Amino acid sequence: DVIVTGKSGNNLTVRPQIHADFSSLSGATAQPSQYDPNTGIGIEDLWISGENSGGAMLYGIVWGPSVQDSWIRNVKVSGHQNYGINASGLINCEIDWSRVELPYGGAAGTNHSALLVNTANSILVWNSILIQNQPNMELNSGVVGSAFLYNYVDSGIYGFNLDINHGPWNSHNLFEGNYTPSITDDAYFGGSSQQTIYRNFISALANDPLGPTATQSGGVNMNRFGRYHSVVGNVMLAPGYDWSWMTTNGFFWGYPFSPYAGT
Repeated sequence: DVIVTGKSGNNLTVRPQIHADFSSLSGATAQPSQYDPNTGIGIEDLWISGENSGGAMLYGIVWGPSVQDSWIRNVKVSGHQNYGINASGLINCEIDWSRVELPYGGAAGTNHSALLVNTANSILVWNSILIQNQPNMELNSGVVGSAFLYNYVDSGIYGFNLDINHGPWNSHNLFEGNYTPSITDDAYFGGSSQQTIYRNFISALANDPLGPTATQSGGVNMNRFGRYHSVVGNVMLAPGYDWSWMTTNGFFWGYPFSPYAGT
């Protein structure tokens, strides 16, 4: 999604800028949004609790579609039956200093994301805590040019923690400085490209990080249809555990097209 700021003949001026060169493609078209934009909306200093709702609170926050230049700050969501924050159609938006935890009933199955994002351009999610959901963060499709920085992301149960692509086609996103047991590009509905995983602590512990009941699992799982990703400068595998069984140092590539032991 982009915002058109000017038009001259067949040329459009947009913000945010396009993150790749599509000039070689023929037949490209621009489709107007079917929704009126919601601009400059802030949600701040709020606790949204569904613990006493008997499971009636499906979502903590429904953010979208078509939200621009807006933010969620210092917000806590808990006791939701489904998604903590269900976001779609975001442009230049921010989530910071917020927390999503403990879905209704105390355990989450698929899909009870703390943060679910569909179509977003130039969003920032940082300094936030996403715990006890599965997956904690899921980027479904069309998430581009965005940054996910310095978050604590841990499901507390075996499963996806930070799912950077459910597909298709997320691209040009940065994941930096986060703690998480695992980062997964699951590619279930399609691939992704040009994503950067940089300077994270990826413990590969499925629950109870650094605790006595921790279960060892995968670290970076880059499944099928991924192109031109960068995985740089991460701290892999929590100290104090026997990782000799894992011959791939926490990296698993290409599933299901290659053995999950990694190639």
